[in-house]
Amino acid sequence: MIYTVPSNITIKVIGVTAPVAKSGTPTGNMRYRLHSGAGASPTLLGTTDELAPSAANTTTQYKPLYFASTINVAGPATLRVVIAE
Repeated sequence: MIYTVPSNITIKVIGVTAPVAKSGTPTGNMRYRLHSGAGASPTLLGTTDELAPSAANTTTQYKPLYFASTINVAGPATLRVVIAE
């Protein structure tokens, strides 16, 4: 997921949620990572807490996960959210 923060604001990011569904038998915990930058080497801003495979379902559900502390992002900025294991 890619988000654009306008130049005239600062956003406070406390967590991420996205529709996810378990496929197969995952061996690791799911988490979201927030990166800043539009280039090939974005900067990691934070990693959320984790979701164990047993807490995921095979039907699509929104799974909110939170960062240990609020992440402040001043615009203009391009943010990327990725799902990691």
